[in-house]
Amino acid sequence: MAANTYLQVTEVDFEDIRTNLKNFLSAQSQFQDYDFEGSNMAVLLDILAYNTHYNAFYTNMIANEMFLDTAQQRDSVVSRSKELGFITRSARGATANVTITFTGIANTVSEFTIPKNSKFTTTIDDIAYTYVTPQAEIVRNTSNTFSKAISITEGEPLTYRFTVSDSNPQRYALPNKNVDTRSISVRVQESATNLANTTFTQATNITAVTSTSPVYYIQECADEQFELYFSTGALGKPLKNGQIIIVDYRVCNGSDTNGANTFTVDTLNIEPNFTSTSLTVNKVARGGHEIQSVDSIKFEAPRNFEVQNRAIIKNDYDRILLNENTDLQSVTAFGGELANPPTFGKVFIAVKPFGEQFVTAVRKTEIRESILDRTPLGIDPVMIDADFIHIMLAWLVGDGKTKICKPRHVEISSPALTAGPGKVHARGWRYRYL
Repeated sequence: MAANTYLQVTEVDFEDIRTNLKNFLSAQSQFQDYDFEGSNMAVLLDILAYNTHYNAFYTNMIANEMFLDTAQQRDSVVSRSKELGFITRSARGATANVTITFTGIANTVSEFTIPKNSKFTTTIDDIAYTYVTPQAEIVRNTSNTFSKAISITEGEPLTYRFTVSDSNPQRYALPNKNVDTRSISVRVQESATNLANTTFTQATNITAVTSTSPVYYIQECADEQFELYFSTGALGKPLKNGQIIIVDYRVCNGSDTNGANTFTVDTLNIEPNFTSTSLTVNKVARGGHEIQSVDSIKFEAPRNFEVQNRAIIKNDYDRILLNENTDLQSVTAFGGELANPPTFGKVFIAVKPFGEQFVTAVRKTEIRESILDRTPLGIDPVMIDADFIHIMLAWLVGDGKTKICKPRHVEISSPALTAGPGKVHARGWRYRYL
């Protein structure tokens, strides 16, 4: 077949398309005497060019949305990341730690329980925000004092019910944005008349899931909402028609309440009765953030695929723990062979939470247990505290004077910086230990 020498199909701009159409038509013997700038022919050319430009634009957009690197729409990016086994992070409510003290309770009482979702309130810029207890807390009588340090998390607790049916037997979207997926708990009731129910847990390791395991899966769907979906029988216990799915969760405000340091008790439905309560803030609210951004998904999804949910090299620990624990600002892991003295068969993990230098012993245990089943056989993960170097920076200005900067934590990575106090390095900075 002879090569096409007169039909141009490489242009996508409106004016270029119109010019190509005009040149093509004017070269035809049937249109040699036509005035293509006349009103009627000009309108026809505009319509043809407009339609061609529309098709070229949307074809290009569709092609872009099919690939993670070029996709622009959040729904497309989320869909592409699912193919890599990546679950996007939801919004997170900030968490504070307070000590609550009760007065007016009889000394004959030995202990009582603060129920889950007991409400507290903080006000920021004249806007009231709700904090709740994410789990039930037991308060014990200690020297005739009823007092306990508890964690409270921002978010409004909600409950939603779905009825299982043939029309939608597996997927159930929660009808709210800013769902804090950490708060989701699922129960499956047998029917509207049979109130017996089974607690389902989120499946995080499918190697431990059987056809009878009561598990659910979670993923982001359209419009920044999250949906639960259940197995048809191979990787989890299937649901039956008429069963009722009861989902408890919190809807939060992301980072809006980070730094909150004043709280009041809203509602406490406890027994026995008490006269009053007082609160002392141990740690201000930290760790709240918005739903994971598109840029973050694009960056993390391919690297999550590289990890394949197993911790082999040190970077695997960093990526898994940062992805699964949104309260952590940074993670550092290294093999025992790099320790002094060398300790083979271990991997040491240091973490830094947002707003703090160290995590509690309980949190260390939780982090270790979360990674334990993904480490190679014979490798023992050990949680350690990070070492911080506190320094003060001084900038040498043009007049020879020294401008002292505010004290801050600085991560030292250059060997030149660790030579000793007063070491001068690039761009005239000096430093000394605080």
